[in-house]
Amino acid sequence: NSLVAAYTGWNDSRNVGSLAVVSGDNELLDPVAVQTAVDTMSELAVSIPWQRGDIMLLDNRTVMHSRRPFTGSRRILASLVRDPER
Repeated sequence: NSLVAAYTGWNDSRNVGSLAVVSGDNELLDPVAVQTAVDTMSELAVSIPWQRGDIMLLDNRTVMHSRRPFTGSRRILASLVRDPER
C-alpha cells in the first residue's frame, strides 16, 4: 500500500516516485508490475458506508486500508493494540 502510494504519487520538485522506490538489489521496479498491483488493489477495494456511532477493528497485518476523498468534516479516533500472543 505505502509502496504503491510512493511509487504512483510521490512527485514534487525533489522526488520522482517511479525512481524513489527500488527493489532489494537497488533495481527500479517494473512499471507494468506496479500498475498491475494498483489495478488489483482498486478492483478489490470496498467502501464501508459509515453511520454515526460506527467503529471498525482491523488487523494491520491482514488488510490494507486507506481512505478515499470526501467532503465534510472528519474526526479521527484511533487506538493501537498489541496482541500479546504474537
